[in-house]
Amino acid sequence: MALRHIAVALAFASAPELAHSEPDDREVYDELDVPLFVVGAAMFGGTYIASVAVADNSDHPGAHKLYSPIGGPWLALRDWGPCGGAECRVEKALLVGDAMAQLVGVGAMIYALLVPSHHKVVTRTAGLDVVPLGTGLAVIGRF
Repeated sequence: MALRHIAVALAFASAPELAHSEPDDREVYDELDVPLFVVGAAMFGGTYIASVAVADNSDHPGAHKLYSPIGGPWLALRDWGPCGGAECRVEKALLVGDAMAQLVGVGAMIYALLVPSHHKVVTRTAGLDVVPLGTGLAVIGRF
């Protein structure tokens, strides 16, 4: 039994040097930057849905202009009227934030369409070599 282990160890030690193939890596370009597009769509869609919900449920002057995407919050802000309380200042700040988020979301979607994303793909090959021994065969693998 010990002789068999020694023979296998000697076979591995005396086996010809196996040629290791280097991994094949290449740069792959996509037509669309999908993650950025999804983030932009979620940002725009979420804020626009919130604008429509406010336009449906508010009787505030200018609230009906929130049905317009991107420009609607700016138009609603213009017609919102003067206010002196903290609640009105918060509403106006939310309108500005809504307009900016819609604009950034649409900008991200446009950028995702115009600038392709890229990533590296690495391909590795596995190989098996059969080496004859005096008393049998040895299989050597690369993974």
